[in-house]
Amino acid sequence: MGPSCRSRLTNGSSRGRIWWHAIRPTILHLLLIWGDFVRVRVLLPYFIVLGILLCMIGLVGASLAYLWTSTSWTGSLTDSSGDVESGFAENSEYVLPDSDMRYYTREELENLSEWDLYVAHNEIYARHGRGFVREDLAEHFSSCSWYRQLYTPEEFDAMPSQLNEFEQANVNLMLEIRKERNDKYL
Repeated sequence: MGPSCRSRLTNGSSRGRIWWHAIRPTILHLLLIWGDFVRVRVLLPYFIVLGILLCMIGLVGASLAYLWTSTSWTGSLTDSSGDVESGFAENSEYVLPDSDMRYYTREELENLSEWDLYVAHNEIYARHGRGFVREDLAEHFSSCSWYRQLYTPEEFDAMPSQLNEFEQANVNLMLEIRKERNDKYL
């Protein structure tokens, strides 16, 4: 039976030296890695700052990409005449752009003209695709880029209410103000 592996490596023969030559590059490699680790440890704060900056740049880029592709962004900063226009042109087509997301106060609504209150009242229904018999409303909403008629007035009125709680409260308050004013559009 031949010598064991341990005896081959420790018996002082040339085979033991072969073992040392085999492991020496690994030890040197570990020492080099340790040196790199020490340098990285010194540079670590700089890498952290760089990482934070790259994350911030990514977040800003993602935010801009979202704004660029959101439904309210027109994607164009100039109109056909070359004049600069608002990037949020769709919102400017509303009298009350947030009437589906917040409650408007009586004071805010009372500051609207009779025409604006009339349009604001009906734009809540227009957002849900209601058509209009009155020519002034039909003409106004057909000129809005966001408006798509999905229902005739009869179909819409026969359906259960599609309005959320903000829209319903705003409609009720607008109707109350319009009645108090003896609105000619009622």
